[in-house]
Amino acid sequence: MNSNHKSISSFKDKSFKIGIVIIPLLIAGYLIFVNNIVISIRLNELKTYLQETDKNEGGIDHIALVATYEIHKKIYEERMSQDDADITENNLRTLSLQIRTDQAEYGNVNSIVTLPALYIINFNRRILGKPPVSFKSSNDRQFKELDEAYYFERNFMFKRAIALYDKAIENHTFNSRYISSILLRQGYCYALAGNHDRAMKNYNKIIRDYSQESSAITASILIRYLEGFTLAKEKILIAESDPVLKSRKLVNVLAYEQALRIINDIESKAAPTDLPSIQYFKARCYSGLGEPEKAVENYLKVVTTSPDSPYAKYSNRKLYMIGKSAGGDNKIVELSENINKRLNDPVLTEIIKTGKGFSSEGITGADAIKVNVPDSLKEKVEKLTSVNATIKETFLIIITSDGNTFKGKLIEKNIDYISLETSIGRIDVKRDKITKITEQD
Repeated sequence: MNSNHKSISSFKDKSFKIGIVIIPLLIAGYLIFVNNIVISIRLNELKTYLQETDKNEGGIDHIALVATYEIHKKIYEERMSQDDADITENNLRTLSLQIRTDQAEYGNVNSIVTLPALYIINFNRRILGKPPVSFKSSNDRQFKELDEAYYFERNFMFKRAIALYDKAIENHTFNSRYISSILLRQGYCYALAGNHDRAMKNYNKIIRDYSQESSAITASILIRYLEGFTLAKEKILIAESDPVLKSRKLVNVLAYEQALRIINDIESKAAPTDLPSIQYFKARCYSGLGEPEKAVENYLKVVTTSPDSPYAKYSNRKLYMIGKSAGGDNKIVELSENINKRLNDPVLTEIIKTGKGFSSEGITGADAIKVNVPDSLKEKVEKLTSVNATIKETFLIIITSDGNTFKGKLIEKNIDYISLETSIGRIDVKRDKITKITEQD
């Protein structure tokens, strides 16, 4: 009996010691578990708040749509230079919301265990006189689809963006503000893809069914721009003007298909002095039509064949923007930065220096647009950007319609004038006065 009593006493003693260790651990584990649930609920609440803020700030992107049209309108009307347009376009992109398709998901705790913690939190908030919090299981897939659509839109792949916007509306439930915003961006994609009828349908639907949303105001403005560009395009097409000038004007009113047809007809017959501008606008057409590889190829042709032309600088800026917009592991940005060391473009230098422009954060792997550069062009770029590369100086003789003759080294060439460094200093010769240009050896 004695030994049994001792055994029982020893067992109780051991159980008591084990209990002293285990019970605090269980309590600590329980508190950690509850704390994690509370953190999850609060993170979910914060995420909901940030998404609402993000949605409201999305109005900035609506302004960017209008501003994009305004930039093209001013260039078409010759009220803005390409330098100013590139700077403004880049500044607009800094206002755009960043894309993050790899967002971490919060608040994915089982609602059964979350509910008691939610009651405790709201009980405490009630005592403190604060409004209750709610817990909603998040559906980040709908926002990922919108991010993907926006990504393709920013890379001018409008048909893919349109399909994704349709998919998001069909598969998910959005409030009226989101739906009107999606329809607005989709209408913008239709317009730039050349389907003006569908764009008008989207814009009018927003004005009719979502008049209380800010998107309705933007839609009414975009309709005006679209009508103006449509009239301008028709006017350009019927005008009897120089094909090079006609194609440039068509690009400026976003009529990429029509401009590309004209460029393909005249490229093989064009004068050598016109090739840099023709190839530049050809690249702009391919970019606008959602073919970044062909755009990159033509931009690089301008850079490698006419590095002293202003169109080389214009082209390299577009290369930089394509690389930043595409994101992922493409090497276009690095390539453009190396080229700029040779071109010394003050506009792009300032953009790179200040870190302006956007990058598509979160776009990785299969999601990212792949932009390949032909090996032949890579070799030409390496040769152009090598330390020992010599800068070719071009000397021109220009005869004008008023009988003047100017001789000097080419400094700059753009759509308005050609600049020469002469014995008496810099002279800007207006293109509409030029009757003959001869290159000296």
